[in-house]
Amino acid sequence: MKKLLLFAAISLGLSAGFAQAQSSLRVANVNASPGSKVVVPILMSGGESVSAIQFTVNFDPTSLSVAEARPLPGSSLVDHALGFSPKEGSLTFVIFSGSLATFSPGDGTLVSVILEVSNDAADGTTLPLSVTDAEGADADGFFVTVIGVDGSIGIGGGNNLPVEGQNELIFPQVANGSYPGGSFTADLVFVNRIDTPSAGEIRFFKPDGSPFVLTLTDGRTDSGFGFTLPPGGSAFLATDGSGDLSPGYARLSSTAPLGGTLLITSRDAGGAVLSEAGVGASPAAQHFSVPIIFERGISNTGIAFANVSQETSAVMLVLKDSSGEELASLNISLAPGEHRARFADELFDVLDTYDEFQGSIEAQSSTALSAIALKLQGALLTTFPIVVLP
Repeated sequence: MKKLLLFAAISLGLSAGFAQAQSSLRVANVNASPGSKVVVPILMSGGESVSAIQFTVNFDPTSLSVAEARPLPGSSLVDHALGFSPKEGSLTFVIFSGSLATFSPGDGTLVSVILEVSNDAADGTTLPLSVTDAEGADADGFFVTVIGVDGSIGIGGGNNLPVEGQNELIFPQVANGSYPGGSFTADLVFVNRIDTPSAGEIRFFKPDGSPFVLTLTDGRTDSGFGFTLPPGGSAFLATDGSGDLSPGYARLSSTAPLGGTLLITSRDAGGAVLSEAGVGASPAAQHFSVPIIFERGISNTGIAFANVSQETSAVMLVLKDSSGEELASLNISLAPGEHRARFADELFDVLDTYDEFQGSIEAQSSTALSAIALKLQGALLTTFPIVVLP
């Protein structure tokens, strides 16, 4: 196995050496019924210091078998190639990046595998999943210590609920509630992309990171809502627009990788639709750019940030014109869990001297941020994704 990682390192032109950085990967503890298929996520933390990794997951072949020959890439991967070697009683992984990219910062899913439980597995028993031979390397080829944490499958343990951060989708802008003359609602659609049942939970947060309590059109009121999806199935959740208008953001965790989108709808006092804007899931990033289109009195562009880390984020914003020249810079701070949405002219006073401006805002953050661009023209709100930079 060590030869595989060494070969990958040589192929990428990495140098040999040692680093003091440390990361961990752990196999989740999940539940399953005898004779069923179960998605087992392998979660990673400290991946921002790791570019390549190898490890083996071991299991009892008399009770478990590999149900799908191809593993499911997780949200921690950036542009990584995934090597997978299943054998009776073990799964060996080699994951590396041709561009020497490190894994996504923070906690996330590295990869998921689908295992099938034997019909003979007894209720109340626990099937261990152990991690061995875990090794990593950073972008310079230095070895990184990787701590492996074992997991398990509990047989007959009830519903298989997602681990926080498992197969996470982040929607960095949500709006719900009424204001004089209208209201905003949010509709969410999730699709199960695999042939295995999935359970998930969507949680909403206010700008200060506290729970955002919402009421759905099905009558449920809470800041978090669970759902289950059959293989290939979908779920639709919609807020009713009640309460005072507030922005925020949403985070979804699920037992299987899902596709999802969020739709923000603006209505007038009579309920007629004024505009709709789709908000796609945005991966957390530390360096990204947002195109800016500004026309005084007509259109404006801004950014919605969500600090999804557990640390205060120091963010440097740089306003650039279309030629790439830096016009102004600004330092802001976001507390853990904080959400903030600002238009470009609120961030940079220099735009007061322009009637029209086309350029970009480049953001460099000390922690991972999820972000999306917002363009407002009259009552029409449009969103578009950020451009992630190296």
